[in-house]
Amino acid sequence: MMKNDQFSFLTSSYIHAYFRTFDEENAIKRGAKDAKESESLYRKSLKPLYPSSETLLQGALDQADHFLKPYIKLSNIPWKFATFSLGEFPYPHTHGDMIFLPEGWTNKENNLDIIYQMSITLIHEKLHIYQRMYPLYTHLFLLQVWNMQIDNSIDHFSKGYENGNVSIRRNPDTNNFIYKDAQNNSILPYFKQMNKNDSHEITDKRDHPFEQMAYVLADYIAKVHKPSSKEKEWMNKYL
Repeated sequence: MMKNDQFSFLTSSYIHAYFRTFDEENAIKRGAKDAKESESLYRKSLKPLYPSSETLLQGALDQADHFLKPYIKLSNIPWKFATFSLGEFPYPHTHGDMIFLPEGWTNKENNLDIIYQMSITLIHEKLHIYQRMYPLYTHLFLLQVWNMQIDNSIDHFSKGYENGNVSIRRNPDTNNFIYKDAQNNSILPYFKQMNKNDSHEITDKRDHPFEQMAYVLADYIAKVHKPSSKEKEWMNKYL
């Protein structure tokens, strides 16, 4: 396994396991010929990031910590950061217990609105680490609060399609399950365009329940929207 000395064995293992899920389509859309090259490009571009040296990031962290204060489990997850520039789509994501930000992500105008929006993104990413740390509580939310159900595994689903006619977009912040929503519709994040271009768009904009959950809960925590009574009860008990 390839390693980066500045990252923990846990984080390095999650990175390696993630890139092992790639098919050719996922690799090519990220500028590589195969999974091995995707991982190599990604690892070579990684750099540790320390918030104390980033005024804008520190401001967003202070704002995020203010919003997270009522939620003990989330608050107790430490902030750990790195940057990347290759091998993955240019969006914040997580591996293990660490948040990875696109290179230059903090190079924005320093104002209160930008800091506020960045804080919501940081909460979103910390929720992905929570999902990894607390899979039972996460599935209590998905299955009992949102009335979803686990339908299949991505690997088993993909084997039902031949000749590369379908490809699930891999995402480091999700798991290997396919879910159905409360209306019994499968949530299938496969690529919208399959001609080996660099488009990351998928046919189902919901992407994956872990993404839906992170977006919605981050908005609730930052008081953008109000949760339902069942959602609020779960948040008070498990976050």
